[in-house]
Formats: sequence, C-alpha cells, structure tokens
Amino acid sequence: TTERGPSAARYEFHIQNPRSGTYPGDPTDPFETEITIEVAENDESFTFTIGDGSGPMVAYDVVVNGGKKSNHYDYDAENDVTPSGDSGLTAPEKDKREGELHKLSHINLCYDLEPTFFQCGVETPAVFLNQVSDELFTVANATIYEINGEPCEDKSGFFFVDNEDPNVQLDFGDGGDIVTGRLDITKDFGDTTFQDLTYDGQTGISGFVTVPWCDISMSGSITFPELSDGTYPALPGSGHSACKVFEGENAEGLQKNVIYFEFEDPRFK
Repeated sequence: TTERGPSAARYEFHIQNPRSGTYPGDPTDPFETEITIEVAENDESFTFTIGDGSGPMVAYDVVVNGGKKSNHYDYDAENDVTPSGDSGLTAPEKDKREGELHKLSHINLCYDLEPTFFQCGVETPAVFLNQVSDELFTVANATIYEINGEPCEDKSGFFFVDNEDPNVQLDFGDGGDIVTGRLDITKDFGDTTFQDLTYDGQTGISGFVTVPWCDISMSGSITFPELSDGTYPALPGSGHSACKVFEGENAEGLQKNVIYFEFEDPRFK
C-alpha cells in the first residue's frame, strides 16, 4: 500500500459497507463494466474482479477504508498495471492493536483500459477488437513516427475498438507534443452500402466529419507505399488533424482506409 494520490484512471466504482455481489461500475464507463466483490466472512478483507477478469479493463488504484484511515493499493505505479482483479485486500490495522484489522467501511476502485505502449516505428494493433464476421471494424493498427526531423518518442495511450458503438479511439492523453503516424482501419460492410470514414478531430467542428484526402507534398518524413516515390502526405487546411492516403473496397464488402494523422485523441467511425 502507498499514500493516496490522484488516480490516472477515468472510471471509479464506490461501494459503502461492501457485501459480496456483482455491481454496475462507473455510469460514465462506455463498456458498462460490472464489478464483482467477494467479502470475507469477518468483513475484514475482500476480492474484486473487473468484468469477467479477462480484460481489457484493469485496476489502477483501490482505496479501502476502515475506521478513520485507509489503505491505498497503487497498481499502476511505475506503469505496472495489474490484471483485472486481486484478492486479500484489507482495511488498515486498528491503532495500538497490531494485527487487528478494522472492518471494511467503503471501497473506491479506480479502473480503466490497460494502456497501450506505442514504440516508434512499430505497428501496434488495437485492443478490444472482436474478430467475428458481423462486426464493423475488423482491423485497426497504428504506427507512430518522427515528424519534421524531430525524434519520435515512445508513448503510452489508449487504442481500442468498440464495435458496440461502433468507433475506433486512438488516445494519447492530454498535453504534450502532437503525435504523428499512420492508422490502418478495415471495415466490413457486408451487404450494406459503403460509407465514408469519419472522425471528430477537426478543429472548431463539433461532431464527426468525413476524413478528407491528404494533400501531397514533395517534402516530409513519413513515407507510404500507397504514394508515389518521393511524395509525402500533408494535412489539408481547415483544421484537419487526419487525412487519408488510400481507400479501397472489394466485392466482399471490405473497405480499407490508410490514414495519416497528427493529433492527440480523436475517434473514427
């Protein structure tokens, strides 16, 4: 346990006077993740499981209160995030009674998607992608690069596909430098009509807009095999932070999009 501090997780589950059972998680969690708690008979320790325990949601911090104090289980310290559950969590010891624990008063469990590690120049697949025939998004890969001669820095973020919504989110967090790279997305429309890929990363525009075609420049640092030798993608005007260099469709209903991006965290759909 460690001293309590702010959690990097976006979602929080709180339970007063915890009892064994399965509970709804944070109402802002788009995946509607449930939390299962198993409390020991003496009400001094418990086990938790996030979802079905197989991910992609993991615990970042758990704060366990008992008496006037709390224990803080800091799972994401030094980027060492636990799997989606743990056992033997307790409230603090009683004052002047070594080895005697307080009864559980309440629990705060902070959780989120497990961060994705992006290594410069290495293709990274999205998580939470169901490879079944009736899902819209079947492939989503991203690669980050240097830009304008500036060194590329490895990044952590969230890169996932939610086929319930459906959308693809590539989120490098708030602040810091703009991240540049390539995004490959394949959509399976089956027998339905093809639709343009859209995104919500255009400056000054609320909601989703069609991803435009890239302008082609004779100078740059990111090469695409889809472009002619010696040419590079460039973002068009009007505040766009992504553009496409390739769009292909086949008779089976598959549409592949190759995207050039310079952004923090838009969604594609």
